[in-house]
Amino acid sequence: MDKELITIRLETYEKLVRNNEQKNIQIEDLLKDNHNKRIEIEDLEVTIEELERMLQKVGTIYEKYSDISNQNERN
Repeated sequence: MDKELITIRLETYEKLVRNNEQKNIQIEDLLKDNHNKRIEIEDLEVTIEELERMLQKVGTIYEKYSDISNQNERN
C-alpha cells in the first residue's frame, strides 16, 4: 500500500471513530433525558395521587355540608 492510501484509510477510520464518539455522547444525553423524564413522570403521578386525595376530602366535606344544609332547609 502506498502512503496516500494508508493516509486516506486512517482519516476515514478517525472520522468513523469521531462519529461513533458523537453518537455515544448523544446516546448518553438521551439516556439522561429519559431518566429525568421518568423522574418527572413519577413526580406527576405523586401529585395526581395527592390531588385525588384532596378531591375526595372536598367531596366528603361537600356531602356533609349538603346534608347539614338539607336538614336546615327542612327545619
